Amino acid sequence: MARAPRTRPKEMTAWNQEETRRFLDHPGNHRIAPLFTLALVTGMRRGEILALA
Repeated sequence: MARAPRTRPKEMTAWNQEETRRFLDHPGNHRIAPLFTLALVTGMRRGEILALA
């Protein structure tokens, strides 16, 4: 007889080209830098990417 709590959908925004470039330039030669690229190109979630690492 309990009611589910009401949630408001979160508004999502996508990065523009300049924001994406800054994000990819930031890690430089860090060992997980390819994972950042994978996340942006495929849209994979954090847990999915960490499962591959």
